Amino acid sequence: MAGPQDHEYAPSDDKQYHHRTIETRSISAVVGDVWFAISAGYHPMTDMVVYFNGKQAPIEIPSIDPDTRKVWPVPDGCESISWEYYCKGPSSSAVIYGKR
Repeated sequence: MAGPQDHEYAPSDDKQYHHRTIETRSISAVVGDVWFAISAGYHPMTDMVVYFNGKQAPIEIPSIDPDTRKVWPVPDGCESISWEYYCKGPSSSAVIYGKR
């Protein structure tokens, strides 16, 4: 499942702030482990912070290079995941996979 953009972005050669959120309730009926992956697209993502249920997780990443994926376990009871970062374009994508 890919994360939607929370708002529109104007094209720019400068780094811009981005905030994106995906809901996880749709996977709560299955059993097992769930993992969350953020992938950078065409530009590096910097100063990224991840939030579970709107609360800052102990995950802060200084930089994610283009064509790179970072993966974390999703905590039990998580209903939404948000991430904030700076980038020249909204070039992140997110996937939730596994079983819960």
